[in-house]
Amino acid sequence: MLVILIKEDWMFLSDKDVLLEMEKGNITIEPYDRKWLGPNSYDLHLANKFKRYKWNRKFHGENGVVIFDPIDITKETFEMVEDTFPSIIKSGEMINIVTEETIGVRNDILGIMSARSNLARSPITLYFSLLTDTGFVGHLSAKLVNNCPYEIVLQPNLRICQLMFAKTINPVDISYDKRSISKNLDQIELIVPQYKIDKEFLNNN
Repeated sequence: MLVILIKEDWMFLSDKDVLLEMEKGNITIEPYDRKWLGPNSYDLHLANKFKRYKWNRKFHGENGVVIFDPIDITKETFEMVEDTFPSIIKSGEMINIVTEETIGVRNDILGIMSARSNLARSPITLYFSLLTDTGFVGHLSAKLVNNCPYEIVLQPNLRICQLMFAKTINPVDISYDKRSISKNLDQIELIVPQYKIDKEFLNNN
């Protein structure tokens, strides 16, 4: 269960606030449609393209267990095979998806992503980074898992998640786009997870 602690000095933006910040250039949403802006969040849609995991048999151990080494993620471990919606997602299958929209948050604005309530009540699970740091610009990515005991068909443009916006107490000192270790800036397509960049997975931290 995901729990978000709300502090008294946090300020979440209403639809009016979001529109004002968009006028200032602190929030960008492309493509944007006013009907997808709710009282406290913006609905994001499933892009047309996605990627499937293709596991290579040479890395299958006994009983079909996949040996997963985040330090040495190469095509020998798995490949990401691009596909397009509408498409059949098998029971238990995990795919990489991105939003149709490009999101940008700047200065004192950050984003908080959440699955939409209809998806949260379904046997489909969405895994994503909750936080969209100040300074990020790009498509938001996630993993989608079909937990149904049967195949499902996903259509493009499905409203897949929603993004809330919040304002920090002060503007950030170093924004996400200025940090040397930041990843996926200006992300315009699906990519293989970049574990090798994370110091937690490196031998010399």
